[in-house]
Amino acid sequence: MMMVSPDIEDDDIDGDGFSNLNDDFPLDDREWLDTDGDGVGNNTDTDDDNDGISDVDEKFWGFNPLDGIDGHDADADNDGVSNKDEIDAGSSPLDADDTKTPTKYAPIMIDDILIIIPYE
Repeated sequence: MMMVSPDIEDDDIDGDGFSNLNDDFPLDDREWLDTDGDGVGNNTDTDDDNDGISDVDEKFWGFNPLDGIDGHDADADNDGVSNKDEIDAGSSPLDADDTKTPTKYAPIMIDDILIIIPYE
C-alpha cells in the first residue's frame, strides 16, 4: 500500500484513478469501493454485499455479489432451504430436488472437555 500525505489540492491523493470524493479509501491506492460499508474494500473483501455468501459462490451460482438480496434467507428454488444454507451444505440453491441443510453442532463442556455433537 502506498502511504501518501494529504494534499487538499490533489483530487486523487492515492493516485488510484478515483477522485477523493468518489473513493471510500482515499489514502489507499489498492481500494476505492466498499459496497457493504463494513470498512473492508471490495478488492480485499470476500463478501462484498455482506449477505453471508462469498463472492466466488455468488458468481458460480449466478447471483449478484454486490446485492445482498440473494443471500441470508433468500430461497431461489423455493424448497424451504435458504440459498446460503444450501451452498454451505453442498447442494444447489437453484434445484429444488437437490436439498441439503448444513449440519448444526451443539458444543457441550464436561469436566473441561469440549464435546461437539451434531443435531438436526
